Amino acid sequence: MRKTTEKLSNYTFEDLDKDLIQLNEEMVASNINIHDRLEIIKPLTSLIPTKYSFRKISIILMISIISILIIRHHQERLHWHLTAITRIIMIKFLPYFDWRYLKDEVCLIPKQKPLLIDQGVFDCDLCESLRDFEYFPLSPHLSDLSDYIQRAIDVEKPLVINGGIEHWIKTTPEDFIGQIIDKDAFARSIPCNLFTNVYNSKKGDIDLLSLFEKRKYFDNFFMHFQNCDLEAMKVFRNFTYRPSILPDELSPVTYNWLIWNKNYNAPNYKRLNLIEKTTVVGQLFGNTRLRLVPRKNCENVCEVLKGILPAGHFLIVTSLWDLEYLAEGDGENMAAVLEIKG
Repeated sequence: MRKTTEKLSNYTFEDLDKDLIQLNEEMVASNINIHDRLEIIKPLTSLIPTKYSFRKISIILMISIISILIIRHHQERLHWHLTAITRIIMIKFLPYFDWRYLKDEVCLIPKQKPLLIDQGVFDCDLCESLRDFEYFPLSPHLSDLSDYIQRAIDVEKPLVINGGIEHWIKTTPEDFIGQIIDKDAFARSIPCNLFTNVYNSKKGDIDLLSLFEKRKYFDNFFMHFQNCDLEAMKVFRNFTYRPSILPDELSPVTYNWLIWNKNYNAPNYKRLNLIEKTTVVGQLFGNTRLRLVPRKNCENVCEVLKGILPAGHFLIVTSLWDLEYLAEGDGENMAAVLEIKG
């Protein structure tokens, strides 16, 4: 038995080839025709992969490898577009269910947490005595404001700082728009959450270059929109990058918006659908009248705060407040909005 096992273990493909040739010669000598010979050895030949099957497997493998490489190369872009589409769907769902308090939960199904504050409500003691924004002048004698800003954020206090966004501001609104629209990734992008009086949204999507061209035919206009395209957001971020005086914890900037109006007067405040924990609103030109509306359980406890954001100032506000603005006044008013994950 042992000798038989050793013999089989030494049997090679060359031995198999010789045996098959010998078998074929014996069948030829026995006058067995080619058709019958093929039938006899069919159990063996059926186990050998054909050229067609090997080619088929090779093609499938090659397509799979190329697909994986393409997905890896465009992974960030695909992820961003999927995130943007999901965000739009979730924003559309906000009027029916305010899910924002769940966005940072590990599990979207709230668990019972005895002795802990419900994650779906705010601490209204922090805002019940507030009557106005807190204005803080930026002084050259102050080397580090990050601790002060962080304390204001921790207690949900809206804070306006004079300065810190000089790198955002160009000579005129036209200069700012001209430089940013010169970047093709921004000019050809499709904005989302677009509200304006210069274009009928029922006609479908419009790229930013076309939108900015249309406003030239209006003596008075307003618009605000969010950059949903990843490349457009990066371009906008290069012109309105995060103020350096903010605490390091306030990063990254996940979304950005533009508010722009000229000689426009309307009685209704316009709300931005913000979802991140912290928002920075920087006034580039003119001024913007803002209104902060307390959310959820604080709606009937805390007062609505109103204030004006002058040029060169920026406002830091937390998710306790819904942010609204009023498009009004003569001249041009422009502000950039940064949503920060924090």
